[in-house]
Amino acid sequence: LNLIPPFIHEYPDAQVIFLVLRENFINRMYDQNVGYWHPDTTGMDSLSAAELGSVLTDYLELSEVEIQAMIQNMIDRGDLELAARTATAAVDRRPDYKTLADARRRAYEKLIEKDQLFNPFKYIIYSDQINRETRPLE
Repeated sequence: LNLIPPFIHEYPDAQVIFLVLRENFINRMYDQNVGYWHPDTTGMDSLSAAELGSVLTDYLELSEVEIQAMIQNMIDRGDLELAARTATAAVDRRPDYKTLADARRRAYEKLIEKDQLFNPFKYIIYSDQINRETRPLE
């Protein structure tokens, strides 16, 4: 559902502000009403990115080239959050794999492109993940 109150059309000055804050507000309200721990154990585990990366390198025994191709496939399909999280896990597990750092950067750059106009919080956090400088608000 597109959760936009019908009266927002009557206030043009509030529309951009509403759209910028909308997703974060909805997510926050959901967490407050449902809880931070979910039935599928989301929010309960304490696995590090490197531990998740071990699935790729130690258990699936994927090579650097295979992991990089998988991440690029995720980017090409538009699964940007999945690509960024997978790349982060792989880089944390194998920092010596240089092509994975490039794949991680591409994933975060695509996330920045997607969210830069509508979600300043994601824009700032994603930029920080790849040490990309953000301009101060004027």
